[in-house]
Amino acid sequence: QVFEEEQHSQRLSGLESDWMAPRIIVCGAGIMGASVAFQLAQRGAIVTIIENQSVAYGASGKAGGFLAREFCNDLTTRELAHHSFDLHRAWASDPTLGLSDCDYRPVTALSLAVHSGTSASWSTRGKGKKSSKSAAPDWVSREGVAAEIGEEAVCAQVNPGKLTHALVQAAQRHGATLRMGTVQGLVVDERQGQAVLTGVRVNDETLECDMCVLALGPWSFQVTPWLPAIPEVIGVKAHSIVMRPPFATSAHALFVSVTGRDDYDNDPEVYPRPDGTLYMCGFAEPPAHPPLGPVVPTERACESLREIAQLIVPQLDEHDVKVDTSQACYLPRSPDLQPLIGAAPGPRGVFLATGHGCWGILFAPTTGLALAELMLEGGARCVDLAPFDPARFSKTYKPTTRSRR
Repeated sequence: QVFEEEQHSQRLSGLESDWMAPRIIVCGAGIMGASVAFQLAQRGAIVTIIENQSVAYGASGKAGGFLAREFCNDLTTRELAHHSFDLHRAWASDPTLGLSDCDYRPVTALSLAVHSGTSASWSTRGKGKKSSKSAAPDWVSREGVAAEIGEEAVCAQVNPGKLTHALVQAAQRHGATLRMGTVQGLVVDERQGQAVLTGVRVNDETLECDMCVLALGPWSFQVTPWLPAIPEVIGVKAHSIVMRPPFATSAHALFVSVTGRDDYDNDPEVYPRPDGTLYMCGFAEPPAHPPLGPVVPTERACESLREIAQLIVPQLDEHDVKVDTSQACYLPRSPDLQPLIGAAPGPRGVFLATGHGCWGILFAPTTGLALAELMLEGGARCVDLAPFDPARFSKTYKPTTRSRR
């Protein structure tokens, strides 16, 4: 904290020439790590991104990319959702950032009830604003009445994989370096009786740094031997399929409830994309630590998604549309289901960005911005990070609002 406050003081006093750009290692090239790296590099930090697989390897490359300004109704995440939704829109509308070619577009969200073995029927559950057959897109089964639960002003979509790659490339244009390797541990020194980070071990080599960000998603459990005080993050395995229908779709997001089958105990979601593909996800499994190797989808879960897709979109069966991709990913979940954003309990200079659950793509822009402000200026200005403090699970933790300036 002393380091950040000294740097912030120098910048505020106008001594930009005296400001020493901090060396920061970002561990993980998913959407969180990419967003943090972009915001840090944009502000002049010397950033190195470490990734042991590939950019957007996990959920960042397999998620649906649905964005909603008003779907996070709890007070803890509402401000984060509002700010981040608006930042997504700002990124997409500013071609100078290099983030505008990521299939961002406003969408209308609809609620849909499906009874297995019959045609689709439209539900009026939720906060439906419109109830009319004209609200149902023509590529979906037309029986019943559609219920709009989110209009284009507050709902959108983006391609998570494209955005993650674009953020890494934008960070590189600002001087960041992407390095493939495995993070093996932290190097810590004692300074005035306090443990301080001095480096990160990568592929049996020590990379010196002033700070680091652990953005490892559901693989955050791997850092427990180095940081035993951090809360446990586990993963929820979710499945998805991607198809390419020969007919036109529209800018809608469908939230589906399935009845009539005991094995359909999940609520799938359907997202047509601007590139002509049809993305469908659902069938989450109980929380668990993800494997260190490739994530293999459960075959029956993907088959069930395909069966439900045929109920919702009869033309898929008529045109004999095949599934192009069957996949699974793990969504990181914290003990209280709230994100972990801020300084990690342990050595000074270590920060966390994980635990965002199913809203990781939505929350990524503001998570990166707030963490960059916290690290470089001593406090986040865009949102209050106090509710997301990773130290909140400590018995000695005292809530504070000092994480925002």
